[in-house]
Amino acid sequence: MLTEKQLQELVDSLPLDELVGQVINYEFGSRHKKEKIEEIVRTTKPGSVYYGNLPDDFCEWIRDLQDEACSVPTMYVADVEHGPGCGAPVEE
Repeated sequence: MLTEKQLQELVDSLPLDELVGQVINYEFGSRHKKEKIEEIVRTTKPGSVYYGNLPDDFCEWIRDLQDEACSVPTMYVADVEHGPGCGAPVEE
């Protein structure tokens, strides 16, 4: 966990697009194409992502893309109630 000082240093170091991105949550589902998701993530750098009915490998791809595009860890939320392929990828 970050100390208050470390958190303030992180916030102070973020460019404006990443600061704004921290308050954005996108929902990505099976209707979204990879190209559009990549464009959204790279331009808005969302602070959280909601997975809806996506296969695990697609969720992992989004997570890797998000980790590459953003300097702040992303919060991931998954729809695990509505069927297979909804689970968020978990590091083992």
